[in-house]
Amino acid sequence: MSPYLHFGQISPLELALRIAPAAKFASQADVDSYLEELIVRRELAINYCEFTENYDSYDALPGWAKQTLADHAKDPRPNLYTEQQLESAQTADPWWNAAQHEMNTTGFMHNYMRMYWGKKILEWSPTPQAAFATTLRLNNKLFLDGRDPSAFANVA
Repeated sequence: MSPYLHFGQISPLELALRIAPAAKFASQADVDSYLEELIVRRELAINYCEFTENYDSYDALPGWAKQTLADHAKDPRPNLYTEQQLESAQTADPWWNAAQHEMNTTGFMHNYMRMYWGKKILEWSPTPQAAFATTLRLNNKLFLDGRDPSAFANVA
């Protein structure tokens, strides 16, 4: 639903009102999880972008995240890829390439693959700062819901 929310084709209120009766077809845990992502996480992402200066930069990351990334900045990186190689799905990882092809073709990628996609860019970049910049550029260029507060928060 993310692209439809992004482009205003459906409202979160309409989704929330329609999902509540779905509990007879799905578990209450599934309904609760959907509503938590739709309302809580989406609202947190909007607040993050509204109240965080430079929300679209590496500098906006919390200190603990930058420290963790700095602690691992010197980890071995046997495969480094350029942004063009990544965008063209020219890596040694067939699953990552398939996900990238899907994004290039449809503007969509399943959320679990999207997390994997971002983690691999970090692994294949010379620095955490370069990984952040590449991930954000590719996300905003290729995903239908790129440039959305949720996308900025997810990259961060």
